Amino acid sequence: MLRRLILNQYGYHIVKLDAKRKAENFPTWESQKQSLKDQLSELKAKNHFAELVKKAKVNY
Repeated sequence: MLRRLILNQYGYHIVKLDAKRKAENFPTWESQKQSLKDQLSELKAKNHFAELVKKAKVNY
């Protein structure tokens, strides 16, 4: 169908388009926005607490 040659910092890439799908088959940004925000917040919290644990000094 459609082929394009793309150059980036990793070299040349050939991109081939085999088929197209209608946009209505995919969720909208608005319908996914809150879920993505929640996932990002959870990931940030986990990373923050992991850093705190790594830096913690515990005396017995």
